[in-house]
Amino acid sequence: MRGHPSKKNRSLKEIEGFFTKAYEDMFSNEEQLTDTLLQGIISPYVHERGKLSLFQQK
Repeated sequence: MRGHPSKKNRSLKEIEGFFTKAYEDMFSNEEQLTDTLLQGIISPYVHERGKLSLFQQK
């Protein structure tokens, strides 16, 4: 998963909100997306090192 370089200045809170909304929209059965599952999915990206990994250019 790679983020668009124009979004690299987003705050960690904005990134978390983006992922939360995206995954909530993806699950047709809302009961399947528990808070624990959602946090497990997005946890690698909601800190500075994870944010950097999203926006690295390779």
